[in-house]
Amino acid sequence: EEVVKGHFCDDVVLCQLGCGEVYCSSECCAEAFRRGHRLLCVGPLTVESALYKFKIAALETGSEEFFLGAQIVAQVICEAQQLAGDGNPVAATHVQQALQPIQVFEAPLPWWEVVAVPAEEQRDSKGFRALLCEQ
Repeated sequence: EEVVKGHFCDDVVLCQLGCGEVYCSSECCAEAFRRGHRLLCVGPLTVESALYKFKIAALETGSEEFFLGAQIVAQVICEAQQLAGDGNPVAATHVQQALQPIQVFEAPLPWWEVVAVPAEEQRDSKGFRALLCEQ
């Protein structure tokens, strides 16, 4: 564990795997690792790995939604693995339990019904939404 001085708090902790993530303490680092960072860390990966390429593409778009989605999926996977226990297979019930905390954010309608319609498509919003469903 590498502690660095001079950041926004007294001492910060860098990810042990070398990806560059910064944490306020070793406890926060361990918690992040437990909650999914271990699946998303690119520190030990090469630039040819799919995860590394995903992160670069997400950074280039400037869209944090990609990172948020990846973090949610990773957290659900890690939580399901913890519920199953060491070395045990993950069952559907474990995944359902792991999903419970985030299901409060579930939209009551499918995404294509709530997505904003571009200004040029306002006259035919029904057709625009139908096009989204086809793709």
